[in-house]
Amino acid sequence: MIPKWGKHYGKGKKSRQDTETKCGVFIEWLRRKHPERQDQDNVAKVTPEDGRDWLEVMLDGEGGLSPGSIKNHLGFVKGLFSFSARCASARPGSAHLCCCRCPD
Repeated sequence: MIPKWGKHYGKGKKSRQDTETKCGVFIEWLRRKHPERQDQDNVAKVTPEDGRDWLEVMLDGEGGLSPGSIKNHLGFVKGLFSFSARCASARPGSAHLCCCRCPD
């Protein structure tokens, strides 16, 4: 999904890499939070509560991020999820993050 997002918005290599990194942090956190789930990289399965819980954990100090870095992480993830949601509504089944390297 990130290559599509980057192409759609004309993002360069650095923006795509930053988005992969930030989304990867979120996906890894989801895997730790929900080890029983096998769909952590599926945008359609991520809940608003997941996002809220991730924010709370970051604010509590997990990862040692500054407030600016937390805002940065949330911004990248929100941007990709918003774009993915628009893609999914236009083409069901296409909003799979696949560790940020989905070929479709």
